[in-house]
Amino acid sequence: MKALLSFSILLFVCVFQAPLFPQSSSPDSTSNRGIKTWDDVDPSRKTALMNHVKERYLGKKETTYFFEGHQTIPSGENLDSSLLVNEGDLTIGGRIDGKAVVINGDVHVLSSAFVGDNIVSINGKIYNEEGSKIRGELIETVIRSSVAAQKRVRSFRVQKSFNTTKSSDEGESIEWTKNYNWPKRERTERRRNVYYMNHEYENLVNDDHVVYRYNRVDGLFLGAKFPPAHRLYSEPINLDLNGYFGYGFAGKEWRYRGNLELGLGGYGGPFLGATLYDLTDSQDEWIIPTEENSIAAALIKEDFQDYYKRQGFGFYAREEIASALELSVGYYEDDYYSLERNTNWSFFGGDKHFRYNPQIDEGLMKTYQAQIKLDTRDDKESPYSGWYLAASGMWNKSSTESAYDYDRYIVDLRRFIPLRYGENFDIRLRLGTGRGYMPLQHLFDLGGISTLRGFNYKLFSGDRLVLANVEYRFGNRSSRFRGNGLFDPFNFILFFDTGRAWFADYHDKYNQGFKQLNWSLMHSNIGIALTDDEGRIRLNIAKSIDAGPSDVVVTFRINRAF
Repeated sequence: MKALLSFSILLFVCVFQAPLFPQSSSPDSTSNRGIKTWDDVDPSRKTALMNHVKERYLGKKETTYFFEGHQTIPSGENLDSSLLVNEGDLTIGGRIDGKAVVINGDVHVLSSAFVGDNIVSINGKIYNEEGSKIRGELIETVIRSSVAAQKRVRSFRVQKSFNTTKSSDEGESIEWTKNYNWPKRERTERRRNVYYMNHEYENLVNDDHVVYRYNRVDGLFLGAKFPPAHRLYSEPINLDLNGYFGYGFAGKEWRYRGNLELGLGGYGGPFLGATLYDLTDSQDEWIIPTEENSIAAALIKEDFQDYYKRQGFGFYAREEIASALELSVGYYEDDYYSLERNTNWSFFGGDKHFRYNPQIDEGLMKTYQAQIKLDTRDDKESPYSGWYLAASGMWNKSSTESAYDYDRYIVDLRRFIPLRYGENFDIRLRLGTGRGYMPLQHLFDLGGISTLRGFNYKLFSGDRLVLANVEYRFGNRSSRFRGNGLFDPFNFILFFDTGRAWFADYHDKYNQGFKQLNWSLMHSNIGIALTDDEGRIRLNIAKSIDAGPSDVVVTFRINRAF
């Protein structure tokens, strides 16, 4: 009887969930209806969710084709720009020279498909057949902000990962409950290639074709960037020349980097490269991104990065071992030079002065470098779920030309855990160690923004580092606080930071020098932040809980600490 009942249910699902005709023959196919752009859509039909997705994933100015309901791009059909589908599933068999974004529906990528950028499914799933060519990432996500106040339509494919339940709270009509796993991004095995994997100089270069930044060393820096030819990487062997150059008007120096890259085996690599450069470099991108630092320097005369000149060449290799796992190795010969503070201008800040740029240990360094990175986060800038692990090493041996003999290792582990709708628990653990005399520019610094937020900036330094950051994020979307008038307008973060930077004995190996590490010597602070839905724009209020008096430290950020 149970077997008969199960068979009946299965038959019912197959009959009523499957389409009557193949998608390629559907009257909703793009080949059988007029093509409409986003600008042609009546503004009154554009919901808050549609506008939010268009701006976030497709940009305000990018030309975008728009459809509603189930759609098919059959084999042989080409779209010369990005595509947005609302309230329906998208089947791709042809070519899309841009992004494919679907709201409240699934994406089915056939083996004949070509997509020139990311594929994004909002509140749905992505099914990718082997043989398809995708030049971006596969992103599955759930919109958790208030613009998601509309129901997901039923897909023609049976879904087991989500239930949709009507919320009793007025103004919030959707709640996502988890049956198996919280939705997360599935990265394609042919991810965005060479350029998105970390070149060391990319921390001071912007994402588009124009290079711009402002700091106390270069002043206003303007330049041009020549990105790699992404679409060539579908061939078995590819040769590409890319890089950037620009001029700092206060430092009165040209800066550049050129990369000659050979791709083998198609889009996944491996990639072999040679690079030549003259850079204004920094070790502080993990503390504050260059864009945010430039805004702070130009507006309020606060420059949080420290700089030095690095000039030289190198050879490197990179490969994606798995869908979310990257490995890179390289050899570099660098001449390091100190840089001076060359400007004190900002829009505001009055008589305040920029910090002096610290001196470094100058000279030639010949280093072998390696990094392995695992990244399963659902979003790079505002993740809600996933893991991030980056482990890097630098080995420098003395020679007749270089007197430096040291090693340097960094491990950075992050975990983003969605607890329930509107609540997250996030943690970062960072460890730094080394061997030998470590040059000043490669020491580890702690204190201030993104590290120990209740202390002064870079208050602690050493050749050993231990840091832990913990955040509990909650707000007006959380069912725990629903109906509480105090929390309705806001989102909050409770955070705790603890860590220490210190010097080990000169003769200690990389795994030594930790005996003096104990809880009583750790520096700790607690704090609260007022933030937006994504946790990026935030006002932090932190206070040290170390023994002795301490001040309350207030900072404003437009990016997460980690």
